[in-house]
Amino acid sequence: MVNYAAYAKIVLDTPEQFEAYFDQRTGKQSESTVTPIASKEFQASAKVVSTSRSRVEHAMWSGLRVDGLASADAFTFVPFLRSGERNSIWRQPIRTNDLAWTSPGRDRCANYPDPLEVVAVTVPFETVLAKCNSRGLDVEKTLRAKERKVAAPVAACKRIETTALEILRASAASENGLPETIVNSGVDLLLDAFLEALARVENKAESSSARFGSYGQLVRKVEDVLRERPG
Repeated sequence: MVNYAAYAKIVLDTPEQFEAYFDQRTGKQSESTVTPIASKEFQASAKVVSTSRSRVEHAMWSGLRVDGLASADAFTFVPFLRSGERNSIWRQPIRTNDLAWTSPGRDRCANYPDPLEVVAVTVPFETVLAKCNSRGLDVEKTLRAKERKVAAPVAACKRIETTALEILRASAASENGLPETIVNSGVDLLLDAFLEALARVENKAESSSARFGSYGQLVRKVEDVLRERPG
């Protein structure tokens, strides 16, 4: 028997509906509170495809604030495809092509007064860790961090966006939906793209830190020489 992924196109008219949407995303483990920033501007919609172990969505919203626990065991990563200047998450400004993630047991604190467009991919955290181990990536500490948002390579965000939208379009066009195995294979590709982008950002940060460390050593050597030879 073939299990098929579920596809839905959702319009969310009230904060309560938006809270229920987040709850569904994380397997009814979310404890988020959604508050309109300006009720006349509140709007949200999403296209979602979900299997028994994963969820892919393309969503747009504005005029709201989200606070609270994201999930006890689900992991979600989000490339921001488009963001207004006033949007923020964990008090950090959101820019187009930023990449954020929420680890299990971590709170979310986000303000979206301006329009926002995202792709969000949710998978069990053990799936993410297994993928890291299989690829030899040492990023678990980063994945578990309380507040994480990075400026990702544009190509990586576009790769995630393109793959996610292809999964959603194919699911919407199929009369019975796509088999779970196909959607889960697509999610594996999305997870690969996310981890690859994260590894590149981490390596770049480590290289910059090493460079500044070398500069510091050079400055200290010059200072030592100046002290020894004041003339």
